[in-house]
Amino acid sequence: MQACLDMANKHEKELFLLTEMSHPGAKMFLQKNADAIAQMGVEMGIKNYVAPATRLDRLSDIRNIVGDEAYIISPGVGKQGGDGKKTLEYSNAIIVGRSIYEAQDPKIACENLIKSLE
Repeated sequence: MQACLDMANKHEKELFLLTEMSHPGAKMFLQKNADAIAQMGVEMGIKNYVAPATRLDRLSDIRNIVGDEAYIISPGVGKQGGDGKKTLEYSNAIIVGRSIYEAQDPKIACENLIKSLE
C-alpha cells in the first residue's frame, strides 16, 4: 500500500483504498479484514475509500472508521441490489454500471436512477 501511496503522491494523483467490495464473494475474502484495511488507510493518511453499497451496515462501519472527512465511493447500486439513496447516507458517491449499460434504454435507466435519489 505504501508503494501505491508514494507513487500517487509523486504524481500528484488521488488514491482510493478498497476496503470491501459489493459482490457476494467479498464476504468470504475481504469482509473479515475490511475494518483493519480501513484503519490502515487512516493511519497512512489516505483520504479516499471504496466500500460496498450492498451492505449498509458494513458501509456505516467503514464510515465510522475513516471519519466524515474521508471520501467514500460505493459500488453495487442497481443490479447488485444496493439502494442509491440509502447508500448516500454514508457514502459520498455511488458507482452504477450494469443497471445502465445493460438496460434496454440507458437514458431511461439513468433518469429513473436520478429520480430514485430525490
